[in-house]
Order: sequence, then structure tokens, then C-alpha cells
Amino acid sequence: MSAISTKSVEPELLEVSNVSALGYGAAQTIRARIHRGEVPAVLIGNRFKIRREDLHLLTKPAVPAVRSAEDDLDALVKRIVDDFPPLTAAQKAELGQLLASACQ
Repeated sequence: MSAISTKSVEPELLEVSNVSALGYGAAQTIRARIHRGEVPAVLIGNRFKIRREDLHLLTKPAVPAVRSAEDDLDALVKRIVDDFPPLTAAQKAELGQLLASACQ
């Protein structure tokens, strides 16, 4: 005859302070997200508890900042200027003449 397991099937509940200690953000931020309804939680006594299965809701994928075309152009110009070899005095004079005639 096999033994019947009496292990509870209740979900594991973690206090906000424990969730914070696991690296999911500051306790205050976690509580704010609970209040906004972003993360389900139960109130036991005066403490919020979060199911371990719901911790993934506290993670957000990193999204690169949106850059404008102007930012991209500025970055490209900076990279070209930074990578360009130093000019001799004669090369600088010639470049100056070329730019001056192009601007007229």
C-alpha cells in the first residue's frame, strides 16, 4: 500500500520584504505596483503577500531608448570626427579652402 502525501498544495506566498530581498525592486515600489493592480497579492493581517508564481509580473523587459534621427546623425558625425586621423597644417589649409568655396 502506498503512502498518501499530506503535503499542502497551497501556493507559496512571499512577503513584500522577501520579494524585495530577492531583487525584484524596493519594497515601496512593489507595494505601489500592487496598489495599481499590476501585481496580484493577498492581504493577510496587515501584510501583502505575493504568490511565487506571480513574481514574473514584477519583471519588465529592457527596452532601448528611442533615439531620433538627429541624435543618430550627431553620434555618426562624432564617431567620424573622433576616428579621423590628425591633419597636417597643409591638409587643414586645403580643407579650409574647399569648405569656403562650397559655402559661397
